[in-house]
Amino acid sequence: MALGASLVLAGCQSIGLGNGPTGQDAREQQGPSLAELLEDPNMVPVSEAEVRRYFIGNTAYWERLQEPGLLYGVYYDPSGEQRSRERQAAEATFGQWGFEGASFCQTEPGSAEDGAREGCGSFAAGPDGLLVFCDAESGCTWLVVGLNEGNSLSL
Repeated sequence: MALGASLVLAGCQSIGLGNGPTGQDAREQQGPSLAELLEDPNMVPVSEAEVRRYFIGNTAYWERLQEPGLLYGVYYDPSGEQRSRERQAAEATFGQWGFEGASFCQTEPGSAEDGAREGCGSFAAGPDGLLVFCDAESGCTWLVVGLNEGNSLSL
């Protein structure tokens, strides 16, 4: 496992995310911050231009660190519409994505069922194609584990 992935996983486990909610303070629901992640010399920030090239018109696969194995496919339509589906689900959910300044914003994958939440943040990249999404509220809690060109899931 890449050092950056270890930092993300260890950071989440050390503050309670590896074992589910504990009812303690809100910090336990966060992963490491982007600044903490970027202390690892193997991790680098991803520019807005790179994020646009990566997502626009493509399908990304997201995994929340608190829910390993629960995978979401998300198609990023150039119009700003986002269509996502959990691996086992038959129906797609709809949301929005775009940029606020240099921050990437989207309806969080899997949030449509329990009230759509928007997350805005930045990405860090590491060795072996590791791409981590970090926002100010939750820290670094999402991994992008794959990318297919176009709308590969017909979302």
